[in-house]
Amino acid sequence: MSFDRQLRAARRWPVDHPAWAYDRKLAGRALAASLGLRVPELLSGPGDLDTLRPPTRPAALKPDAGSGGHGVLLLRPDQEGWRLPDGVVLDWVGVLDRARQAQQRRAAARLHDRIAGPWMVEESATADGSPPVSYRVWTFRGGVELVTAGCNPNVAGGDKRVHAWDPRDGWAPVRPWLPNAKVVDPSLPPPRHGGEMVDAAGKVLAAVGVPFLRVDFYDGPFGPLFGEITPVPTWARTRHTPYWDQRMGAAWTSPA
Repeated sequence: MSFDRQLRAARRWPVDHPAWAYDRKLAGRALAASLGLRVPELLSGPGDLDTLRPPTRPAALKPDAGSGGHGVLLLRPDQEGWRLPDGVVLDWVGVLDRARQAQQRRAAARLHDRIAGPWMVEESATADGSPPVSYRVWTFRGGVELVTAGCNPNVAGGDKRVHAWDPRDGWAPVRPWLPNAKVVDPSLPPPRHGGEMVDAAGKVLAAVGVPFLRVDFYDGPFGPLFGEITPVPTWARTRHTPYWDQRMGAAWTSPA
């Protein structure tokens, strides 16, 4: 059974499919917190952009719905306002305008890729507000088959640098993707709290009650920090090598 084919079929799940209930960030946060997982501190919101309070420490402004980091602004307080990863410094009005512009640019996108509120300001996943490495835990009823890492210095537009490991083989580095525009970067480290991430992702999958989810985390100093739940990673656009396509496809259809 092909994993990539399963993902493409998942794009046609009905709107009441249980996985879609947690495709938004706020719902995912609430579920993770109810399971005892650590979630980023909410500094302001959720609410309309105009109701949010500006952060006084490194933070991330996020929409409830969106993909590929679009609409997410990493903010580091600066004497003149808030510094973004590209070095631009904006006052708070400018920050909110940047978020609105991102939402408008995605207004005509496929429903899955549109940006929608409510909006929130979360604590930064990194101490200095720099773009974090996100660890993606590919979770099935029989356990976790793959852990991938991704980083994008500009935040929006998907991963630019990636790496991957097989947690069933002593966290051996692997390359599960067919060639694409992403750069495989072996310098991206495996998660320090990988075992805890695997356990946490299993709890999330069991609570949702579906055969597959990608559960995303940051590797915080005190353990995994929940990121979000992704039912259909990259909207099934990424293709996997024959080995990983068949391995994860079999895991999808296998009972626990």
